Amino acid sequence: MMRGLSIKQLYVFKAVAETLNFHKAAESLYITQPAVTKHIKLIESFLEVQLFTKVGKKNFLTDTGRILFNETNKFLDNYEKFNQTIDQKVLDNKTISIAVIPALQDLIVDTMIDFVKKRPEIEIKLDVIPNYEMLKVMQQHEHDVYLTVDIPLNLHFKKNHLFSSPIYLMSSFAHPLANKKQLQLNDLSDEVFIEIDTLTHFKEEMEAFKRKYQMNTKKNNRIKIKGREALFKAVSANLGVSLLPWFIVRDYVLENKMKILNIEKNTFTANYSYYLNEIDHQKEYVINFLEMISLNAATLN
Repeated sequence: MMRGLSIKQLYVFKAVAETLNFHKAAESLYITQPAVTKHIKLIESFLEVQLFTKVGKKNFLTDTGRILFNETNKFLDNYEKFNQTIDQKVLDNKTISIAVIPALQDLIVDTMIDFVKKRPEIEIKLDVIPNYEMLKVMQQHEHDVYLTVDIPLNLHFKKNHLFSSPIYLMSSFAHPLANKKQLQLNDLSDEVFIEIDTLTHFKEEMEAFKRKYQMNTKKNNRIKIKGREALFKAVSANLGVSLLPWFIVRDYVLENKMKILNIEKNTFTANYSYYLNEIDHQKEYVINFLEMISLNAATLN
């Protein structure tokens, strides 16, 4: 006893309804004509209707046949769209979603270039997140990987150290203190300090530095900037000094665009890591991408 119509039977019916020729329908489906005839009879038996009528040598759809043809087209269109969705978004959903702070953007892009050459089937989605917003973004758990300066947090993340970079006090080459062999504690007391919006704990380190060197904390001795390039321009234009990680300013120093000021001892270090959701199952291609990031990060200092 037949319990219902199969997808195959609907495709057979559609082929016959479109061609009105059992032989042509069989050829288009790569089955025999008797098999086509059998499927049509089974459908008519199940529905207890006649779908085709014959006038002379030509086949025609009955009124019921036309109704079923229209409904079959609608159903099969939706069925095919469903299959495409499954293929594209479920079975082949090979994506890596990354959130990264601006300082590590170049590292990620360079890694992406290498990775897609080896794994072109993987889609990478990259969001560049301001330092001061990264913790909030991590709390939303919408990315696979988060690359940032170390963050003290209690969220369920697995932390993996990437690299550490010394932090230097930077100025332009034209700065009055640029050629001084050794800066004393009071040399920076009236200096303008250029700050970039960053994470709270790094701001605390900057405040500790300013206290150590007796830097004036008045508002007119501070310049607050959003954006790395804008900060570089401000330092290069001799607007003040700034604390910056070596891996970011290395090229500027080598090209004589910035100068490392000689303070007593560099006591600040920036540590960078990537964070993974502990509750997520990390896929093989995500692990491969992270391994490539680690290799590229090792060359930064």
